[in-house]
Amino acid sequence: MTTAVVVPDLNRPERSELDTDMISRFPDYVLSHILSFLLTKYAVATSVLSKRWEFLWTQIHSFYFDDKMPSISHRDDQDAGRRMTFLSLLKG
Repeated sequence: MTTAVVVPDLNRPERSELDTDMISRFPDYVLSHILSFLLTKYAVATSVLSKRWEFLWTQIHSFYFDDKMPSISHRDDQDAGRRMTFLSLLKG
């Protein structure tokens, strides 16, 4: 029976350093603050990254919607009017 000798690669980082990225070390309040700078749809999309990120977007206090995106509705004029009415109600 032969025994294999494992020689560690000294230039390679430890496995624990590879498993954890830098952003995962931030507390939730810092991550939610970073998410607050994104459009809402992108902040919500981060929920698929991991279990930790699943509801992190719900902690942000400001939402940004891109109101310049083209409508895919067949009633563009009517939808645009409703959208503008809704946005004017939000702006107060």
